[in-house]
Amino acid sequence: DWQDVRRADVLLANLYDYGGSRPMVGTPMELAWAWEAHKPVVAFAASPLMVAHPFIRECVAHYCADLDEAIDLLVRHYLK
Repeated sequence: DWQDVRRADVLLANLYDYGGSRPMVGTPMELAWAWEAHKPVVAFAASPLMVAHPFIRECVAHYCADLDEAIDLLVRHYLK
C-alpha cells in the first residue's frame, strides 16, 4: 500500500466504511502517507464524522458525496 501511495499522482479514498462492523484501519494510514508525500486526496464519504474529523480533514483535498462525484472531480481537475 505504501508503494502504491508513493507512485500515485492523486489518491481516491473511500471513507464510507467508517463505523461499520469492521474498523477502517488501512485507509487512515494511506491518508497519512499521502499527506506526508504532498499527494492530493479526493475522498467520498457519507458520514459527517469522517468529514469533520481533524486528522482526516487535514489529509483530504476534496470531499465528494459519492463515487460518481469523485470520479467527475478527478477527470475535471487531475486527468489532463
